[in-house]
Amino acid sequence: MKKLIILFIILPNFLYAFDSFNVSRGHSGYFFDNYDIRWSVGDIGYDYSFQNNGDNTEIFYDYLNVGIKHRNTGLGLEFSPFRIWDWKYNSNVSLNKTSYSFLNFGVYWNIFEIIFVNDSLKLFFGPFSRINYMHYHNRNSIIWSNYVFTSGFRLGLVAGQHDIYANNIFNSISMNVVNGEVGYRIVNGESYFYVGVKTDIIMFFLLLFGSAINTD
Repeated sequence: MKKLIILFIILPNFLYAFDSFNVSRGHSGYFFDNYDIRWSVGDIGYDYSFQNNGDNTEIFYDYLNVGIKHRNTGLGLEFSPFRIWDWKYNSNVSLNKTSYSFLNFGVYWNIFEIIFVNDSLKLFFGPFSRINYMHYHNRNSIIWSNYVFTSGFRLGLVAGQHDIYANNIFNSISMNVVNGEVGYRIVNGESYFYVGVKTDIIMFFLLLFGSAINTD
């Protein structure tokens, strides 16, 4: 985990140095002219999956989200090395469990993006697909047959410095203000319709802190 964090901190600066070298030689800066790297501390969210035979809900926590997007097309990749799931099965409470997934990989296409409020907020919409694999339950090994595949559409609002290139660790920080998803999900071979919502962990605690102040 420490090596991943160090890599994510160094990578934007290395690529920016490479682009600056090209510009100094009279060439265009390739990478940051074409790609946008973003990262966040993580997300907290709530999902609801339903079918004729029953439904389930889960609260989840993602830690260290990293993404890269092609600027012109809106196509992007996302990765998180660690997710905690708190599963609740309404039809069979004996199936309730907590699990951890270590391979959380997604692709997306932002069909449209609108940047506003002094270039600090971005509204986006588009299709996505995501796989969560390498699940560890309350046992001593990874259950290799367990997986979660989700595909659908998402609408979200992201805070960050969208008017400049993410050429260092501070410029590349972004926060999910709110992100809603709807689509289709397969959980270990079982098919569900699915809706979900999530927000950045930092945003979540800021809201809690603000609520506590208003209560006082």
